[in-house]
Amino acid sequence: MGIKADLHIHTNASDGSETPESVVNQAADAGLDLIAVTDHDATANVDAARKAGEAVKLPVISGVEFSVAHENELHILGYFMDAEHPDLKAYIQRTREARDKRIVQYVDRLTESGIRLDLAVIRKQADGAMLSRAHLAEAMLEAGYVTTFAQAFKEYLGRGAETYIEKEKIDKKDCIELIAKCGGLSVWAHPVYHMDENFGDLLDDLLSYGLNGLEAYHPDHTDAVAETLDKLAQKKAMLVTCGSDYHGRVKPEIAIGSETRGGEYLDYCLNLFYQKATKGQNK
Repeated sequence: MGIKADLHIHTNASDGSETPESVVNQAADAGLDLIAVTDHDATANVDAARKAGEAVKLPVISGVEFSVAHENELHILGYFMDAEHPDLKAYIQRTREARDKRIVQYVDRLTESGIRLDLAVIRKQADGAMLSRAHLAEAMLEAGYVTTFAQAFKEYLGRGAETYIEKEKIDKKDCIELIAKCGGLSVWAHPVYHMDENFGDLLDDLLSYGLNGLEAYHPDHTDAVAETLDKLAQKKAMLVTCGSDYHGRVKPEIAIGSETRGGEYLDYCLNLFYQKATKGQNK
């Protein structure tokens, strides 16, 4: 039997609702052999997740999900990056400041639309974590402005809403080069969002910058899409990964370890990840 893994998990360091200890315990209960914590532009919970993983003998890969500039945006996962690398720390600090500014703008814009949120209370409840739209959704839920996280994002916080505010994003080439410079592997997250007539050209561009893999197995991928991406990765000599894209209460329909599809090539790639994670190379 192959490695059972979930390499796309968010915690409350970005826009997830759960602590690193909680996601590790859920993964252990699900019988997983390997996980990765991949918060958006953040590494704050990696150490805590690793410590929790050591307690239950579950290897935890350090990960970051980067928001990358491309039309709307695309996401690239960085695995095994050195969280103490000065370039990564500088990037995360800049992003944290930009995200904090964005949340202030959101609060002002929501106030104009009749939704009054107390930013000081939101900061206190975040307890030092990077502020995200999930914190705003939680505050809106508690104040009774919405009844679900999904409603908060659809009507106020998500792309297409009148109160939506665009975020700053890193350049594609800069992102992939930063991951490599920090000792990591780069994987294109949920590529299905960009599988149009320009997909091939975009993939070639990313490969020319040093992209290492594709997240072939993701809840938003049909079986046909997953199979296409798996075969494409093999043809291009790329890695494939799998992940649930777990966010906790933000996406209550998604459970850790729920992405269970795959085949021989995924097993091969996950074994490589497992060996790297358990040989002291997970920085």
